[in-house]
Amino acid sequence: MNQQYSLKEAEGLRIYQVALALEASGKSEDAVEAYREAVRVFPDLPEAHFNLGVNLALLGQADEAVRALRRAVWLKPDFMNDLVETFDIDHERKETIINPSWEPSPALAPGVLALSKVKRGGNL
Repeated sequence: MNQQYSLKEAEGLRIYQVALALEASGKSEDAVEAYREAVRVFPDLPEAHFNLGVNLALLGQADEAVRALRRAVWLKPDFMNDLVETFDIDHERKETIINPSWEPSPALAPGVLALSKVKRGGNL
């Protein structure tokens, strides 16, 4: 059983490396497909979920981006800080994400309100 997990992990990492190369060469849509395949093959790879989410957000696919970013943070809670920095979230929005008891202004963008539901290590 461990042999299969190792093969699965190795294949997921290989596909993830392909996705990184595609992203670096400016092929965002191809990179998204490769990141999707990486998380399908090895769903416990937080970096693939995170990069998938960032790329989806940049392509305007906010709902799917939020799902991928939630999964990334659930798998690796330290990604919360990376998430805040990646999107250069201002103080009010940062409070929405980091402090779940804080009540966000209804004027915030729907995507930010969705991101406010991301909790460190919580269930999706």
